[in-house]
Amino acid sequence: MSADPFRVTRSQGWDGLTLGVLELFGVLLYFWQPLPSLLLAMWSTVAAACLLRRQGTPLLGQRLASQNVVATRASDKSRRWRVVLLAPLDSLPALGAAARVLITNGRQHVGRLAACCAILLLALLGITDLPLEVRRVLWYLQALPVLYLLLTATLEILAARRPYSPGAVSHAGALAVLLTVAESTSTLGTVELWAVALGSSGSGRGLHNLLQRYPFDSETTLFVSLEGLGVGDLCYVREGDGPRGRGADVLLLEQARLAAAEARVEALPQVYRDGQTLAGRLRDAGMRTLTITCLDGRGHIPLRHMADDSADQIDEAVLERASLLVASLVRRLEGVA
Repeated sequence: MSADPFRVTRSQGWDGLTLGVLELFGVLLYFWQPLPSLLLAMWSTVAAACLLRRQGTPLLGQRLASQNVVATRASDKSRRWRVVLLAPLDSLPALGAAARVLITNGRQHVGRLAACCAILLLALLGITDLPLEVRRVLWYLQALPVLYLLLTATLEILAARRPYSPGAVSHAGALAVLLTVAESTSTLGTVELWAVALGSSGSGRGLHNLLQRYPFDSETTLFVSLEGLGVGDLCYVREGDGPRGRGADVLLLEQARLAAAEARVEALPQVYRDGQTLAGRLRDAGMRTLTITCLDGRGHIPLRHMADDSADQIDEAVLERASLLVASLVRRLEGVA
């Protein structure tokens, strides 16, 4: 077992606020000086695109220490598969309803780029030969995306100062299943088992650090992400948690179905509708992955980013079923060539 430390920059909302103030200044300048306003809108759009690309690593933020905790168990025979079980180590901030809609799962970065593009388009129209009344309407319209930019920045600043969610269902449940499975699968033949508790899972920096330190082979490494276990309907995610058009690995999906039947656990393939999971991010990097989680009727993880995500919400029977499912899945891979 090892603890792999790394540094992470925690967003304080200053990136979004800086962008919003710049766009506000540009819009105020627009009616009298449309060309300088247009240039500022172009610069802001490029900046928003850079922030989207860098999401998880803000330019302005608080530098903190984090770590991944990695445990491995070598196979007894010649290794056929490396199975990496992932669970988030840290919790997420407790957010209000508006913040959960606007600034989670990277929505703020996509929204900012869209708002800046809208301002740029309106500014481009403003330098054409249009009547004064039309230019005035275009000016008023630019206020809407500017307000959106300032709103999301304000929500980020407030979120950075809020206490963290207890994370019982969102994170602790998954860690409990991770430890239980690692203990119950103590003897494996052709499967090399890794159990990884990821730090800074919300920003993706822990996952980035893991892939940098350990260059996993994309063909023989199978990632199983455990997230949001403790309440809701136990399932394995077939699509929706990663890049569009890329579902979970076919082999893992089939083995999860067989493992559920073998362990007599009720778990069905579901579509995830709550952003990207750890497995989805890995799939974006070309890895073979599957997410095992609990979802509500809307395809969301219950109590995520909520202050009442406490230990008394956890259904121990759900954790037991999840442990049986994952352990059965790992054992089944022993017989897969």
